[in-house]
Amino acid sequence: MEKRNDGIMPLVTACTNPALQALNEYLEMEKAVREAAEVCGVDADLMIAEAEALARATAFSTVEALGFVIDRTLNGAREVDGHA
Repeated sequence: MEKRNDGIMPLVTACTNPALQALNEYLEMEKAVREAAEVCGVDADLMIAEAEALARATAFSTVEALGFVIDRTLNGAREVDGHA
């Protein structure tokens, strides 16, 4: 009996090098967001949601917006427990 992998080829074709690179960049930035949130005592999921909203409302990519939110958080421009 021949083993078939019909579902794999479309997946491999869809995941081009630029797509994989973009995904890796996003995952690295998400990891950085979570690390910054832990250091600053803020909610990482809220930071990610803020970045996604910023990306939708501006010309920023999601990765750029994540970086912006990280910078704001680390520079103290973000509220932590109600205090700026």
